[in-house]
Amino acid sequence: MSILTQDDKQNIRDVWAKVFENAEENGKVVVIRLFVDHPETKKYFKNFKNIATEEELEKNARVKLHGKKVMNALNEVVENMDDWGAVVKILTPLAEKHKDVHKVGVHNFKLLFEVIINVYKDALGASFTHPICESWRKVFKLLFDFLEAFYTNTSESQGVGHFGKELVTCKVNLRGEVSREVKGQDHKDASNNLKGFTQAIIPVINCFAEMRITSPYSKNYLRQLTRQSIKT
Repeated sequence: MSILTQDDKQNIRDVWAKVFENAEENGKVVVIRLFVDHPETKKYFKNFKNIATEEELEKNARVKLHGKKVMNALNEVVENMDDWGAVVKILTPLAEKHKDVHKVGVHNFKLLFEVIINVYKDALGASFTHPICESWRKVFKLLFDFLEAFYTNTSESQGVGHFGKELVTCKVNLRGEVSREVKGQDHKDASNNLKGFTQAIIPVINCFAEMRITSPYSKNYLRQLTRQSIKT
């Protein structure tokens, strides 16, 4: 899995400082470029899907508004690069909304990230060097890996063990919600109540360790057992 170094983070921050100075305009450019390069993505936007030309998109106020939303979301990610748990907390509701409400396929995020890199190349020219580009590709890969896991629920992990005479099943999902089943009854528990369920929690810990994320919902318990994906 890609790890962001201090140089990567500095490369990202340097570019972002320039881009976010004019967030509305640059966001609009990204959205229009997405629709031009990948016109099939317009079907997810009821306000844009019937707009035929690039000129019409330029004049549409909602395009600029959506572009600003994209920029604001990325700004939160950049501001929290040293705290991956915070990034997960930012991305989780965004992923939920796009998956469950808008029915946007996860591959569209990859298209968006590639469009953003191409916009950077066009706007920054020679100053957008290969090392800087690779730093952005790293962070976008981290984001996409999380989103893809969220969509496919591959982060859900389950373990079974014994606590005294009771058979216990523990399960954690990408949101960090932990469920415990004891003798057929389901209980929602705070993560600190899992102490003692060693056998049951090990697969859960391994799940977080493999993804190298700390869920904002359970980080008080798991942060000692996992490493953040973005090293400080």
